[in-house]
Amino acid sequence: MKVVYCLSGGAGDAVVAMMRLSIATVRFTNPDAVVEVLVDQESLDDLQAAGSRLLEEVDHVHACAVPPGPAALRSRHLKTSTRTVVQGAFLFLDADTIVRKPLCAEWSDVADVAACPNYCRDSLHDQLGADEAAYIAAMGWPVPSSYVNSGVVYFADSPRAHAVGRLWHECWTAGVQRTGRRIDQPAFNHAVQASGAELCLLPHGWNSQIVRAPATARDASIWHYYQSCERAADTWFAIEAQRLSHEQPVEQSVVRRLVGADLPWPTDSWIQRTVVGMMMRRGELTPLMSSVLTGDYVKAAHHTVRAALERLIRPFTRP
Repeated sequence: MKVVYCLSGGAGDAVVAMMRLSIATVRFTNPDAVVEVLVDQESLDDLQAAGSRLLEEVDHVHACAVPPGPAALRSRHLKTSTRTVVQGAFLFLDADTIVRKPLCAEWSDVADVAACPNYCRDSLHDQLGADEAAYIAAMGWPVPSSYVNSGVVYFADSPRAHAVGRLWHECWTAGVQRTGRRIDQPAFNHAVQASGAELCLLPHGWNSQIVRAPATARDASIWHYYQSCERAADTWFAIEAQRLSHEQPVEQSVVRRLVGADLPWPTDSWIQRTVVGMMMRRGELTPLMSSVLTGDYVKAAHHTVRAALERLIRPFTRP
């Protein structure tokens, strides 16, 4: 299996640390995997100047030309270009993922593209949020029959898979120009539908989107964290990413703990275990729960008081 990432950012950025942890879990669970990364020249220069270990931890680096702009724009440009740059079949992964099991892709013989339903939901109503539905409407695209997440995507080396790749980048570019927004997922779903490619819907465990569907974390092959610089470090993955500096190697003990954990969240204290159990039953991770998991009990108290006040005034604010 070939595994592909894309990166725009400096050596000290959180996304680099997350990607290094993700790559380390791929190496641990799939020792024969080939790992490649697409990177823009500005980011590559920074990584090289800093002596980032990331460049030693991949098998091939694709230095790609991208338009000038913020890192988030450049990274989407790279992401939507992966199928047109990388040779052969591959599995694309967002940086905020860890691989927990061997990537035995039995679906690769029958699909042009394979991905998991967005938010790990089974109905289109639950997969497609109002924001992305509005984006699709603004672009004049038809609503797809299934809406998939673009954080974990398998691309075959087939003509229709290559067509998806070309259309993805074209549609994403058109969306940026028309809306000013740089999200890539609506364009991906439209490209799959417009190309006529054979889409294989993977089980939720291949892209367990733990923030939106905590219960899918159990026995999942891939955990997808939805982690960002702004999001609190409420998982072991985020905690370890904060600790990892660009000159440090990724310790195997850390990798074994990330891969071998039953669940992604810390459960050292009884209150953390209680919150995780509640999260799994309710199927959601609230800001209050996140604060408890990070040990920020002041913020947790703030969320508790705010929720109580909202319940108190709700009867007086209804029309």
